Amino acid sequence: MNLHKNNARSDIQLERMNLAENLKLCPFCSKGLIQIHKAPIEKETEAFFVTKNVFPYEGTRVHLLIIPKEHISTIADIAPKHWIEIGELFQWIVKKENLDAGALFVRFGNMHKTGSSIEHLHFQIISGTKTDEEDSEGLKVKLGYK
Repeated sequence: MNLHKNNARSDIQLERMNLAENLKLCPFCSKGLIQIHKAPIEKETEAFFVTKNVFPYEGTRVHLLIIPKEHISTIADIAPKHWIEIGELFQWIVKKENLDAGALFVRFGNMHKTGSSIEHLHFQIISGTKTDEEDSEGLKVKLGYK
């Protein structure tokens, strides 16, 4: 398990990361989802869990995670057949949350380059609360460094 505490976005997230470290549990592996992440599993498939991000990005109405059951950290570790599952889960989330707009993103590899806090690969689905017509600020997501 590898965590990058400098990328924690809140004190509570940092506390959970410290707990994960003390318990020697990855927050996104099965036991860690129960003891550290603590949000309910909304859907489970052969290879993935879907759950809410307990530390959503500011301004999101929806922030869900598709998390591989197997502890993997690179895109190359996803079996070709599981890409179909990811697509089906993404479509399920869009329908369930009635999304007319949003984003799907994944960071992988060296956390010192990506801005991620947990090495366990995960896909994030986000949707904001406003439109550009409401003179609102855009959602900010760290996807790496300049």
